[in-house]
Amino acid sequence: MQWVWFRFFSATDARRRVASRALRVVITVVLAAAVAVTAVGSVVTVVLIGESGARAVWTGLFTTSTK
Repeated sequence: MQWVWFRFFSATDARRRVASRALRVVITVVLAAAVAVTAVGSVVTVVLIGESGARAVWTGLFTTSTK
């Protein structure tokens, strides 16, 4: 991904540059939004797993015997 960005979108050689400044800004914003959504989703998942684990421990909803 990084190779593609530097090869085609930020090249100093005008022949290799295929994107306008506006397209580069749009791609940057879309990637930043995707990273932010993924980060928030990861935090929410960790919090939910931690909450369910804490409830299981404190309310005794888990079993200690192995069958």
